[in-house]
Amino acid sequence: MKILHTSDWHLGHQFHNRRRDAEFAAFLDWLLHTIEEHRIDALIVAGDIFDSSAPSNAAVRLYYEFLRNLQKTPCRLAVLTGGNHDSPSFLNAPRELLKAAFPIHIFGAAMPEAEEEIAVLPDRNGDPALIVGAVPYLRDADLATLAFGEAPEEREKKLAEGVREHYRRVAAKAESIRAGRDIPVVLTGHLFLSGGHFLPNDGMREYIGGIGAFDASLLPETPDYYAFGHLHQPQKIGSETVRYSGSPLKMSFSDTAPRAVCEVEFTGRTPQIELLTVPAFSDIRRLRGSWETLEPELREIAEAGHEILCEVTVDDLNGTELMNRLDALFRGHMKNHPLIVRSALPGEHSTETVAPEEVAEMKESEVFDLLLDRKGLSGETADLLRELYRKTVLAVREEETPDSGEESGR
Repeated sequence: MKILHTSDWHLGHQFHNRRRDAEFAAFLDWLLHTIEEHRIDALIVAGDIFDSSAPSNAAVRLYYEFLRNLQKTPCRLAVLTGGNHDSPSFLNAPRELLKAAFPIHIFGAAMPEAEEEIAVLPDRNGDPALIVGAVPYLRDADLATLAFGEAPEEREKKLAEGVREHYRRVAAKAESIRAGRDIPVVLTGHLFLSGGHFLPNDGMREYIGGIGAFDASLLPETPDYYAFGHLHQPQKIGSETVRYSGSPLKMSFSDTAPRAVCEVEFTGRTPQIELLTVPAFSDIRRLRGSWETLEPELREIAEAGHEILCEVTVDDLNGTELMNRLDALFRGHMKNHPLIVRSALPGEHSTETVAPEEVAEMKESEVFDLLLDRKGLSGETADLLRELYRKTVLAVREEETPDSGEESGR
């Protein structure tokens, strides 16, 4: 039994205002080829399929083309769960059709009863061969009844207990179906586990809803593998079998690690886990140094035939001189003009420009980070201000609606 665990596709995501449709198409083609080549039995996508609760037509077309082409592969079960960026109603709209016509199970939001979040892959005799507890992103309203004016600490305690109870019930239902047989149980999730690693500006939010990091030790021990989404870096948390696959595309210039999906091959209940490296479908570079050391590479970038997305930090020029030299170097080659330009001299900050319409599309936390950057604030001071901002948002936020898409605590 082989499963492929992936997450955080973020279809429709733009890289510094650059569309990525061709990258997403290339990734989904690669994923189909990998499923075919590795003879994958079940595919699990652990949330954030889309980057927005109102995805573009191009993103939706890629999604449905992938699901259609998935039927041509050896994959016999697909389980897709919603993340904090996804619209539950949008994902769930074709749920019954996809389940009836194909072995595709959609869980856009938490079910009325946690025990209903189960998908089973049968063997040739109709008996369970794989049991998936398909837990999506859990919104505050799914977890606890919160009172207006509650202290943030009390709210978070109640929500964490709600997460624990939800997973306990799903795991118990999976165990009742397993009934002591030597078949694997996999649970999914879309949340931030304590000890998880993330990078600044990689698009991941530490707080989603009213809960921060959840202690992985509180998860039930009976499942044989946990397939998580939300953190964009591939990693394990405390155990070989508690995994984030990470996002298949780099989400920022700080995101330099290789991308991956997780192949999990079960012998009975014992998993063998292998990270499959996702190819780089775009040329993203982060450059820093003196102008003299960087100029030859920048000249090559300017004259390159393919698109190169780069961030440039120069140690020995002020912002005005740096921009003048870059404009002269890239004159006639604006396609590859650096997207972010910084001078490392004291008092100089990023010269990246942000249009009003771009600000309107930003998440609230991204606007706050932009303000910190404009003020030249970083390190512990910036972290303290982010924490104060988060607590302020939590204090004034009203109850989330079931279809809040990108969760109101942005």
